[in-house]
Amino acid sequence: MSKRVVKLASVSAIALMMGMGMAGTAVAEKDDLHMTVNKTASSMTTTIDDTITLKAGIMFKTDSAELSKDGQGIINERINKYRGHKTQVFDIEVTGYADKRGSAEHNQKLSEARAQSVADFIAAQSDIPSDKIVVSGMGSSEAVATTAEGMSKERIVVIHLVGKMVK
Repeated sequence: MSKRVVKLASVSAIALMMGMGMAGTAVAEKDDLHMTVNKTASSMTTTIDDTITLKAGIMFKTDSAELSKDGQGIINERINKYRGHKTQVFDIEVTGYADKRGSAEHNQKLSEARAQSVADFIAAQSDIPSDKIVVSGMGSSEAVATTAEGMSKERIVVIHLVGKMVK
């Protein structure tokens, strides 16, 4: 085997060890070792499919859709990992849920209003356009709990993020 072939094989092995795999390109010239790394768009793109469940008892006062300061902090903390990238393409669904207490109509409106408060806060704190955020309320349609502890678990707002982050 010639020196050039051996050097190219060594450079390829180094590239694999560095985690470049097929996304990197290694180039060797003469007796000097020169390496050029060309990352492809696919190696720099991260696909996101994340569901964040927030307990409404912490986020809102009883029978209120006004997002608390603690709630704002929790949302910021949970979505912070998606900030700081050059390009973000997201579709976000925010869905509110209620327990069985109160009328079905009241619970529907409350769950929609809470989801809208979370969506408005996300849009205001990020560069995600509000038309990329779908808001819905499930009311008490999925509520089955009969105990106070069980009902507290049903009062939630769910944020579902789908998209790509480009570094």
